[in-house]
Amino acid sequence: MSYVGGKAKAHFLFDVLNSPRFDGWAYFEPCCGYCHVLRRVVNKRSYAASDSNALLLVLLRAVQDGTPLPEPVSRARYDALRRARELTLETALAAFALSFNGKEFGGYTRTYTRRDGRMDDIFQSRLNYYAKLRASPPFRAARLECTSYQTLPMDTQPADTLVFLDPPYNDCTGYSGPPFDTATFWDTATRWSRSVVVLVSEYACERPDWVVVHQAPKAVTLSGGAKQTVRLEKLFCHASVLARHQPLRAPPSDRTPCLLPPPTSETATRSNATRTRSSAALSTRDTHNATRAPSNATARVPHPRRAVR
Repeated sequence: MSYVGGKAKAHFLFDVLNSPRFDGWAYFEPCCGYCHVLRRVVNKRSYAASDSNALLLVLLRAVQDGTPLPEPVSRARYDALRRARELTLETALAAFALSFNGKEFGGYTRTYTRRDGRMDDIFQSRLNYYAKLRASPPFRAARLECTSYQTLPMDTQPADTLVFLDPPYNDCTGYSGPPFDTATFWDTATRWSRSVVVLVSEYACERPDWVVVHQAPKAVTLSGGAKQTVRLEKLFCHASVLARHQPLRAPPSDRTPCLLPPPTSETATRSNATRTRSSAALSTRDTHNATRAPSNATARVPHPRRAVR
């Protein structure tokens, strides 16, 4: 994992964030972290991202500007940088690119051995990601700020503003710094929702006026990779936003929304015809494959993917 709480594999988010209904909008991402989401958000008129972690912003700005990155440091130098905590690029690179699971100074790590015996070069994998990040037009165009989400003037932004919030999740590995105030966060997100569209990524929300607009299962690795479980990651939206922006709505039966408008009769007819043709093509292909396949063919069972929160 590149960063604690990273969204490298949260593909379901983009069903909503990149919906045509938000084309041409302004995009804000407080709590941007490693910018796994920002770099994949498209068709917006402007991009802005922020995070309260000053050391992280030193690294992100260097990547955005194309500043040459320092060489990996030794364990002794890593420990010295961790004690000093200076806002330098060398410190930032050591803190995030040489640390276990991307947690800031979470333990010196140069390599990682997978369960199948393969060994990963952690530092090189981080460099590969930074190159991918800088190649992203949204990331290069984004205004990066080091500030708390609470200082952002979302209340005064135009109505066609999309805000994506990825706060530290409850009951998960925390970030450096003081404990995160979840109650204040939801109060702030609720206030912003009166003016702009706010979407929040979380596992759960106890506020009854926040509803699920999308969700997907996520494999979570705990205790340094020794234990795995699957949790349902959800995208929440305030009910007042749903009232203003249909068809982004949540039926009361399962609180899972219809993300697209219902098809017209003409669209439904074309869709049914397409499914009929596709089914016929699949049937023909399956018959052809069954004829060619040997009788003793066996199916390969894919190795389960692992992801880390």
